[in-house]
Amino acid sequence: MFSFWGLLVGGLAVLAGSGLALGAALGLTGLLILHFLAGGSTYVAVDAVWNVLNSFTLSAIPLFIMLGEIMLRSGVSERIYTALVPLFQRVPGGLLHTNIAVCTLFGAVSGSSLSTAAAVGSVAYPEMTERGYDRRMVVASLAGGGTLGLLIPPSLSLLIYGALTETSIGRLFLAGLVPGLLFAAMFMLYIFVRCLSRP
Repeated sequence: MFSFWGLLVGGLAVLAGSGLALGAALGLTGLLILHFLAGGSTYVAVDAVWNVLNSFTLSAIPLFIMLGEIMLRSGVSERIYTALVPLFQRVPGGLLHTNIAVCTLFGAVSGSSLSTAAAVGSVAYPEMTERGYDRRMVVASLAGGGTLGLLIPPSLSLLIYGALTETSIGRLFLAGLVPGLLFAAMFMLYIFVRCLSRP
């Protein structure tokens, strides 16, 4: 047992200390341990990777990324933003609430937090800085709203998790919907209170 832990910790320390990326060091250490535990047969690792990647569910990932890119390039995200601006004009922190609402809608379409933050940020940031909003609040609302793409279905992280663990994607989407909407509501509540206390 000691040799197993020594090999694990020592191999990881040597690989990470050699300047190799930490993810690659962890992967190589895992393969090294698997090689010794499986008696020299690494077929198990190759088979496990193939079975996970050979999932029809994962074919949705590039499609959602492409959909988010199409929405950004075609100007749909700008139109959504412009359409939601009048809804929050009279609320303290109006455009900050619009950021959260648009991030929620865009996250429900693209499934990616990065594309959500990029698409909404490219539209919202110039307009809000031009109107004199505090840059820290603008960036905070975009960063917080961008994370909603991880929870609100169709989330790419939930798709990958479901494919890896063979969990029902529909149930994962249902499990992510309520927390995602609650996070959006809490972000908007915080913006409301913050803008009332420090206009």
